[in-house]
Amino acid sequence: MRDDFDEDDDLREADALLRKADALLSRGKGAQTLRIDDDDLPLVTEIVPADALPAGVVEPEPDTEMTEQLIDLDTAIQREIETWLAAELPEVIGREVELLRERIRSELTARLRVTLLPRLSDMVATRLPASGKRLRRR
Repeated sequence: MRDDFDEDDDLREADALLRKADALLSRGKGAQTLRIDDDDLPLVTEIVPADALPAGVVEPEPDTEMTEQLIDLDTAIQREIETWLAAELPEVIGREVELLRERIRSELTARLRVTLLPRLSDMVATRLPASGKRLRRR
């Protein structure tokens, strides 16, 4: 927190900045600025009849036919997407599963060569008789 806090100076500085901002905004609006007396504005609690509003302010009725067409279009698009997915997804999944199977097989083959084959070779080497001796059948 600042030790040199002076509320009056800070308020004056804030007011000056607000005046500058107002001046800048007023300059940008130019002659298009329309002054309205606050007494002419309706309160939020007032109900203003539609015929009392200036022309162009009344909201048009929603176009129900256009809304229904948009809903129908959205439904048709969703159906097309679902149909396309139902046709394409099994093929894509099948290809990916096949690729995965091949990768797993390749990795297992490589690991077999590195880990299992040396152990099997050691096992065979220890059970073989010295050279020149015949193997005994069980």
